[in-house]
Amino acid sequence: MKHEGSLSGIVITATRRHVQVYRDDGTTVEARLLGKNKDTCIGDRVYLGSAKGDFFVEKTTPRENTLKRSYFNKTKILASNLDSIYIVAARTPVINTVFVDRVQVVAHTEDIPVTLVVNKIDLEEARSDEILARYQNIGFDVVKTSVTTGEGMAIFAERFEGKKDLYRTCFTGMSGVGKSSLLQYLLPHEDIRTADVSRKTGQGKQTTTQSFGYLYPNSDKPQALIIDLPGVQNFGVSHLQASDIASCFPEFLEARLDCEYTDCMHTAEPRCGIKQAVDDGRIAEFRYHSYLQILAEIDAARPY
Repeated sequence: MKHEGSLSGIVITATRRHVQVYRDDGTTVEARLLGKNKDTCIGDRVYLGSAKGDFFVEKTTPRENTLKRSYFNKTKILASNLDSIYIVAARTPVINTVFVDRVQVVAHTEDIPVTLVVNKIDLEEARSDEILARYQNIGFDVVKTSVTTGEGMAIFAERFEGKKDLYRTCFTGMSGVGKSSLLQYLLPHEDIRTADVSRKTGQGKQTTTQSFGYLYPNSDKPQALIIDLPGVQNFGVSHLQASDIASCFPEFLEARLDCEYTDCMHTAEPRCGIKQAVDDGRIAEFRYHSYLQILAEIDAARPY
């Protein structure tokens, strides 16, 4: 295949066979995926070749980080080279801490900053307020929003302005938390579908089946690439190493010093500083529960 030239750019949307690339010259083109480049994902910086007027991905540069999730003993790369991750949760019926903690742990292993967006803040839910206070006390970056009333929305949008070099971030959340509505607010010129919340379960019908990247704002010189990840009910973490998990919980760091054993996994060991901190209320029970669930999933996926 004869190359007619090569250009570089960032992948903004990817399927199994094609990608859309925002090139350094400010134009967007579609390119084919061939051979070893078939695992190219959103956020990748690529070099393009061309033949007979058609573009193809010639090379993918090394990634600074990747966001992955596991399912059925398989691992899928969702996006790469991220500057941040926004985890969207709903204040009601209650913040799903299991989902939040799993994404936070995965992000921590890749050194990707995380922001927790608590949507539907106009609805009252005392338990969610208690959970939110716990997250804030351990240093979580928290944003409160309501698409319905507009509360916090302008401040939220300011986070994506004035960026340089195409700031890359992604939005993830369980179905029904209002993620699509938040994105529609940020991207009014895009057609982002929204779904009604199921009255029976309190969860919305899943409307996003594929990751999409949107240029923000819709202009000749966009400042950010906002990636909309599919709404999921579970964020699998079995690809992680069990020995790395405790260090992903910042509130564990001090309590770990009181463990009798240096290799304590904080599960069944006696005289464990973390378990004592949970009993004393210094570590939230829901966070420790997330920790144990993650370890159990990793253990269940190990080959024997």
